[in-house]
Parts: sequence; C-alpha cells; structure tokens
Amino acid sequence: MWVVLDMTQGLRGHNITCDNFFTSYDLGQELLKKKLTMVGTVRKNKPELPSALLDTKDRAPLSSKFAFTETTTTVSYCPKKRKNVIMMSTLHKNAAVSSREDKKPDIIVDYNRNKGGVNNLDKVTGTYTCQRKTAQWPLAVLYNILDVSAYNAFVVWTEINPGWNNGKFNKRRLFLQELGRALVNPHIEQRQWVPRTPGSANLVYTGPEVRLQLVYGMQSGRAIFHATMPLKLFHTYSRLLRFDNRESRPARHVTDKLAAIREIWDKWVERLPYLYNPGPDVTVDEQLVPFRGRCPFRQYMPSKPAKYGIKSWVACDAKSSYAWKMQVYTGKPTSGGPEENQGMRFERTSLSSHLHCLHQRRDVFSSKFAFTPTTTLVSYLPKKNKNVVLLRTLHTEADISDREDRKPAIILDYNCNKGGVDNLDKVIGTYSCRRMTARWPLVIFHNIIDVSSYNAFVIWREINPTWMPTWSSWERHL
Repeated sequence: MWVVLDMTQGLRGHNITCDNFFTSYDLGQELLKKKLTMVGTVRKNKPELPSALLDTKDRAPLSSKFAFTETTTTVSYCPKKRKNVIMMSTLHKNAAVSSREDKKPDIIVDYNRNKGGVNNLDKVTGTYTCQRKTAQWPLAVLYNILDVSAYNAFVVWTEINPGWNNGKFNKRRLFLQELGRALVNPHIEQRQWVPRTPGSANLVYTGPEVRLQLVYGMQSGRAIFHATMPLKLFHTYSRLLRFDNRESRPARHVTDKLAAIREIWDKWVERLPYLYNPGPDVTVDEQLVPFRGRCPFRQYMPSKPAKYGIKSWVACDAKSSYAWKMQVYTGKPTSGGPEENQGMRFERTSLSSHLHCLHQRRDVFSSKFAFTPTTTLVSYLPKKNKNVVLLRTLHTEADISDREDRKPAIILDYNCNKGGVDNLDKVIGTYSCRRMTARWPLVIFHNIIDVSSYNAFVIWREINPTWMPTWSSWERHL
C-alpha cells in the first residue's frame, strides 16, 4: 500500500489503476483522503471480501455480482464457468454493466482500458534503448534513467507540438535522433580538435547495433561502406530479402512452422559438423535469440536476459563453444502429434519421490551415490535443505574432491563444461550483425551469420593459434 501512496504523492483529482498486488480496501480509503480514486483487481484471500462474491458454484458465465459501501464498489465477474474476476473501485458508484456481448461491468472495462500504462512504457523504451550488457547494476539503472527520460521528453514534445511529423509511424525514432544531435553537438564542437587515431575509429564502428546512418554518414562514416553498397540499396535488399517461395509457403507452413527459412536453415546446419571435430566434452543447452515481434513459436524464458525470443537447441564444444549442431524449437505441431527430434520427456515416480527426500537428515556438503552398470547418480547438499542431483554415465566411482566444500568429481566436471552454449551467446552478442526487424526469418538469418562468424574464428584460431590473441580484435578486423 505504501508504495502506491508514495508513487502518487503530489497528485490530486486522478484515478489510480493498480493490480492485485496493491489493491485493498484500506488503500482505497487512503487514496480518497488525497482526492484520488482507485480501480484494481483484488486477490481472493482479502478478508474484507464478502463470501457471496467468492462463490462461483451456481454462477452463470458472463454474470456479475456487486457489493457496495459508502465509498467503494466491489464486483465479481465470471468470464467463464468457475472463473472469477474480482475488482474494487472507489470511482464507480453503481452496478453499471456494458452492452457488449460479454456483459462486462464498467469497472472492468475501465480497468482494461487503463491497466497497460507501465507495460506500454516498457515496450516503447525497449524498442529504442541505450541499454548495453553490463555487470554493474548502477550502470543498468543509469541506462533505464536515460531511456525513461528520453520517452518522457518525447511525450512532452508531442503534447506541445501535436502536428510535428503527424502521420509518420517512426515519430519517436526521429525525435530521438534530433534529441541526440542536440545533446551531442556541443560536445562535438568542443572536441573537434582532439587528436584521433585509426584505432579509436575502429572502436566506434564495431560496437553492437551500430546505426547505419552513422556508418554511412558523409562526415562520420567510412568510405568502405559507400564503396560496397549505397545505404538506400542496403535498405531495399533488407526489406525484400526472402528465403523461400512465398507462393508455396502456405502449403508448407501447415506441417512446418519454419517453412519461411527451412531450406536455408537445414543446409547450414548440415554443414556445421563438417569443418570441426569437437573435443571430449560437448555441451547441449538452449539459446534464445532476442525477438518480440509476431512469431508462431516465440518463447518466453524469464531466466534469459532477453526474456522473449526464438529458442534453439545447441550442441557445442565445451571448450571452444564451436556450434556443432543446432535446432530451432518450433513447439508442438499443429496436428497435435508428438514433437519431432525432441528428447523423450518422462519421470519415474518412485525415483522422483526418493530424490525429493534425499536432503532430509543430511549434513551440509554430504554426498550420496547410486550406481547401475552404466550410470552413476549423485545427490549433493551444498547447504541445508538444498539438494543437487546429477546423473552421469562417464564416472563409475564415488570420487569426492578434497576441497573445503567436498564436491563430488561429477559436479566439478559439470561446472567446468556446462557453460559452452552460454559463452557462445556471450561472444556473438558482443559483436552482432542483428538489426531491428519485425520479421522472424530475418532474425534467424542474422543469428546464422553471427554463429558462422564465431565458428570461423574458432577454426582460424585452431589453425593459427598465435594470430590475434583476442576474439574482439579479430572480429573488429573481420
């Protein structure tokens, strides 16, 4: 509650829309004292809710029940059988229901109209952002300050100048360009006589997501880009780039969600193992290529930095991170049958329940082993009530290290080799050819180029181990 009160300090005469994490009867009363109203969803475990609003057994779909106090209106709406949505409002004073087919109460209609303010802010600041990968959280906060400030400036500017670039879909990008020039030009004038070296120019043009307008600029650009291809022609090629026959795509898409780039992808993946033999340890993990556009198999992975994107399974060398084999995860087929080329997923109930209890009455740093003729299973307790279970067919003995934490050899080997795919993501993300696009086949194509570039680096370093000691200097020259 206090978060909402602090965030609304200084407001008068506004309506506050919030979700069930904040909404409560007490919050509504406190906001009314500040001349503010509230609309929000309510958790069903709130003690102030009448029991009649919680019962859905005899309720018909699309029905509504209301409860009133002198200042607050609470509504229970059933969008479908046994589904109950409860909302609380100090703005609405009657049991008004919309004339729509779903007969939603006006409270819910108003909530749906206004609930997306923060989500839209996240979306627009993520479209054009100054964020960069960093391990320093203060720097991440600073990047967010710059993104939000730039969007706030855009809102203020469009309020003052409603006719500015009216009708253009890229108004915000044009505004950010003008804002950047206005902020940077004074510093450019001050530094125009500072000596420059060729090395410093390379650093400018090899950063991630370099703006094409900069590299093609007459003053800031370099001649090699103009000599290779005009900027207008590059945009034309990027816009018209296709990887299959569009006329036959609908028929192929029925059975293959990757039909738009399947032929190119399969040919590329087929050639990956030909040029490199992986070492004794191979890592299999998932890669998430950032993408927030429309895609029939876009995935949400909250553990990844990008969170939304196209997921691929990757098998790579644990030491060099050479991508040896890849497979795009397209989800379950439209026919409803089993997924092709996906690992079997199963669980043995007896084994699962036994492993779940392995941490009970155990000492910290203790290990337990189980063996079959081909497999070793280990349970290790790094701390109290924390159980780590690993399965391996390489080790056949109960070896434990002499370190202070007494980790088994299985876990030490796993920790040494588990980061192959994560390191691949890191190095290709540092210098990437990715460009902002709404077409998922182009996103996959950009990833093909990035992975191919890194694979070429690995092969070149294997052949010439003394050439260019770092990956970054190699790719800048590439």
